[in-house]
Amino acid sequence: MKNEDRAQTSTDSMPSQTSCYYSNCDHVTKWEIASSVAKRNPDGSPLTLYTCDEHYDTLTRDLRKAGTRYTLSPVNGPHIVPPMTPEENFEEMVKDRSFFYKAFVYSTVVLVGIVIAPFMLIYYGSKWLMAKAGWQGQARNG
Repeated sequence: MKNEDRAQTSTDSMPSQTSCYYSNCDHVTKWEIASSVAKRNPDGSPLTLYTCDEHYDTLTRDLRKAGTRYTLSPVNGPHIVPPMTPEENFEEMVKDRSFFYKAFVYSTVVLVGIVIAPFMLIYYGSKWLMAKAGWQGQARNG
């Protein structure tokens, strides 16, 4: 028996594993998730996780929470780039703008906040205080 035949794959190397990422899953693997993390397989290929229809939502949600970019594609299908989040869209839009444009937008937002915030605080604060006092805004019959 050759050494290659007896060699065990490490936990970091998963290029041949095409079953669902979740060990207790008996469903057919339908999705391939290629992660853009710096960690790669020993052969240089990107870290790829496989999952079924039942678990791909959970796995992609965990990757998004961790801030990891990934490519979701059906097994043996074309690659689908996940849509950007609103925060990423805003960052892309702002990064290409000039300093003066950014300064104008941010100062406008701060100014509007300064002008509107006191009135909103007074309105909702007084509404809360009146509710605590039991006043409903109706005339009471004596």
